[in-house]
Amino acid sequence: MDLKLAESSCSNMISHQERCIIITNESTIKNFKDDSLERPALNTFSATFREIRTFSRKLNGVISNDIFIISNKYGLIHQSQKIKNYSNKIKNIEELKELDEKLFLSKALLEKAQNYQFMILVLPSFFINYLISQEWFKELKPEQIIIIISGKTLELKDKIPNRLLVLQRKGMARIGINNQIQILNFISIFQKKKIIK
Repeated sequence: MDLKLAESSCSNMISHQERCIIITNESTIKNFKDDSLERPALNTFSATFREIRTFSRKLNGVISNDIFIISNKYGLIHQSQKIKNYSNKIKNIEELKELDEKLFLSKALLEKAQNYQFMILVLPSFFINYLISQEWFKELKPEQIIIIISGKTLELKDKIPNRLLVLQRKGMARIGINNQIQILNFISIFQKKKIIK
């Protein structure tokens, strides 16, 4: 087998095995003329959620990815799941805990996350702190790579046992252009190193 064919074969194998999950929280619901219709979750949220959609498309150029949304009404939902408009968002750790007790959110998140090499958590700091309090990160596979983007500076290196990249968002952005570039570069470099090995 020649080198180019081997590299191509290895690259295809890795791209099929390695995937990325983006876990984020709900945003403001778009105003639709008919609120009774169900729409895919990815297209239901507006405002800063547009940045998640755009980033997912960019990321698809590097690695296959899925978006899962933590919803106060539906629990953990895939980007393609059809939902109706609702207005009650999760506002604090107490509401998150209540949702977890009602819908086993932490368990659902863990089950989904196990199928992905990379995890990008685009969540408010109280979500991350809640997952830490539930020892959620300790249940992940040691080879999984976690990228956390949150509004506050988080001191997590000693609390999360896996490989970790923590990025702080600034202003109104969910991710921020500099963080997007950093993530895309990070995943690209990581995948190239695996091909070489």
